[in-house]
Amino acid sequence: MKKKLIATQFFGLMLYLPSSVFATEQIAYSLFGEPAYLSTCNKCHTNGNPNNSNNSNVIPKVQEAFNADKLGLTGLRNFLVVTFPVCSNGTVLDSAKNRCVSTQKCQADSIVATTPTSRFKINNNGTVTDTKTSLMWKRCSEGKSWSNCQHGIALIFTWQQALQQAQFVNNNGGFAGFHDWRVPNVKELISITEKQCLEPAINLMVFPSTPSAMFWSSSPSALDSHDAWDVGFGYGGSGSYFKEGKDYLRLVR
Repeated sequence: MKKKLIATQFFGLMLYLPSSVFATEQIAYSLFGEPAYLSTCNKCHTNGNPNNSNNSNVIPKVQEAFNADKLGLTGLRNFLVVTFPVCSNGTVLDSAKNRCVSTQKCQADSIVATTPTSRFKINNNGTVTDTKTSLMWKRCSEGKSWSNCQHGIALIFTWQQALQQAQFVNNNGGFAGFHDWRVPNVKELISITEKQCLEPAINLMVFPSTPSAMFWSSSPSALDSHDAWDVGFGYGGSGSYFKEGKDYLRLVR
């Protein structure tokens, strides 16, 4: 049987060591010195740290397997797959605590929330209903999925591609049982910005893992046919942007 190997960094060099060097719950280290957990660990779950398997704030990313032969190490024919704690948008890794911490800045003491969580009904199908506007939103930006939007990568689109993405979703099984998803207009998109918070300017309890970036609306600019309106979820502003530029996307119905 092939011996399992662990890649680790030692003064800038990649070393391949037998897995017996490490206990199954200890940390191996990546090329960049960040903690990486062994894929063979019996207590490893899809939410990261084997010593804290219920910590949903630590989100793993499966690193591509190392092929030792391709690296010129012909004597080593093993593959290694490790998982790295990768934090979602709006959070960064606190290496001391080995967990993701929020980077969002909110002024709850001085600014009244414009999108309080109580205003929304979080459904069990990846959607949320705004009881004020009666709109149903996808909780995740396009490209991301799962209960806290921890899977996948938020995608960017040109304006035309964003419109086509909504059609693609509807024509390929829909989402959450609905086939009438669309790109929100600029007023609808502004309605979910959170004035109490910055980076991102959104309620992360309702819309987790939202990038602090621009999102497309379906509203074309009245001043320039080459532009359309978008909304920034870094600081909550809006403006027109040329349609061939690329923004993030959240669908509504």
